[in-house]
Amino acid sequence: MSGFQGAWRLHAKGFKGYLKTPWLVMASILVITLLTGKFGDAGTGERYNGSISVLLIFGFVYSILLIAQTFPYAIGISLRRTDFFLSSTAFLACASAATAAVYLVLSYMEKAVDYWGQHLHYFNLPYLSGANAAELFFIYWLFLMNFNAFGYFLGSLHRRFGGRAVWIFFGVLAAAAALAGGLPDVQNGITDWFAAHESDTALQWTLRSLPLLPAFLLGSFLLLRRAEG
Repeated sequence: MSGFQGAWRLHAKGFKGYLKTPWLVMASILVITLLTGKFGDAGTGERYNGSISVLLIFGFVYSILLIAQTFPYAIGISLRRTDFFLSSTAFLACASAATAAVYLVLSYMEKAVDYWGQHLHYFNLPYLSGANAAELFFIYWLFLMNFNAFGYFLGSLHRRFGGRAVWIFFGVLAAAAALAGGLPDVQNGITDWFAAHESDTALQWTLRSLPLLPAFLLGSFLLLRRAEG
């Protein structure tokens, strides 16, 4: 058995949990929301829940814990760091694809049942209504993978330099955002840029986040190469 296969089996043990846990949470929220709409005053307008945020947050946290819980064990049984990285990122990509596929199917089922008879858009987002099935799958997958990759990067950063490095990282981001936000030229440039792309499709907006994925993964790989087991 190759090192990649050994590392893959290590991650595959958590595949059912990755898929089951957030969907149980989402199902619970859906039931509560439907009961509230049936017996409470839900109004007559369209309601958007944004349930995909549950999946994004779960994937983000899961990816952080993936490094903390499996990397030391993988190094302890003499798995190569490259094999660990490739297998873990492949696992996250496959899990994200499975999650995106389920979410896509549920979004079409929701339309078929007339939005639960309550104008509730639990699995449909308003700004994605113009995308076809293939575009929706890619959008969902990239959303999930970017959050997974960001969590994976933070887990790798913590593994390499400790918790203080994570706080420093967020501090630098906050300082840069505050500095940029305080400059009138930057504010005007951002406003003008968004105004110029106001009519862009959801797919076009999503593609702009694509460079984040290789950036997070490359950073994670470089950090794990030097991280202690």
